[in-house]
Amino acid sequence: MVIKLYRTENCVESLVVKNYLLAKNITFEEIIVDENYLGLISGDVVGKGFPILKIPGKIIFGFKQEELRALVS
Repeated sequence: MVIKLYRTENCVESLVVKNYLLAKNITFEEIIVDENYLGLISGDVVGKGFPILKIPGKIIFGFKQEELRALVS
């Protein structure tokens, strides 16, 4: 399963999600987003805030612990 974490450099919630994934030994690709990168992200995720976790068939916005917990199980 390919997991992508889109986050901004100074977002506290983004760091919480990143640290959660690391603590659970979940492999993911981290993409640091700046204003130049926003135009390259798919339209289904723009404008909804960060972090954005893209999993095949699903997109999670923000830190949703129950949904992240489901990744581990």
